[in-house]
Amino acid sequence: MAHKKKDNPNDLMSLRQEIGRHWENKVFDLLRTLGYDVEWYANENWNSEFDLSINGKPIEVKAAYQSRQSNGTGTNRSRWLFNLVSKEKVETPYFVILVAIDENDLETYFFIPGNKVTGKTVSLTSHPMSYTGKYSKYRSDTDYLDTFVYS
Repeated sequence: MAHKKKDNPNDLMSLRQEIGRHWENKVFDLLRTLGYDVEWYANENWNSEFDLSINGKPIEVKAAYQSRQSNGTGTNRSRWLFNLVSKEKVETPYFVILVAIDENDLETYFFIPGNKVTGKTVSLTSHPMSYTGKYSKYRSDTDYLDTFVYS
């Protein structure tokens, strides 16, 4: 019986980058469809601090698939975990667009001003459509994005 080759961390990072780019492209297309004049913020090496921009204002895109987490009682509960790069020292105002993808591939978008995101992670512990936490008011509401890019 052949042993499975261990994953190369560089391959894993490449996979993460590929998934990230996929969702950045989807958000780019969504914003264009919604009428925004969106551009790529990232440079040719894809190592920029942000992903997109509208009117020169930076936007960070993060996506998370539904995962299961044990609560210690044998019951698994769903969650969506977004890992954010710490931007506490960033002086430029920025915007975050979170995409939560459930087990049926339903996409839910959250349009959040960067100064409203606290910590390095955002965790949704209920389905994004029924989520009532502090980011729920940003669900599918582009008014905050309008205020940000047109002010």
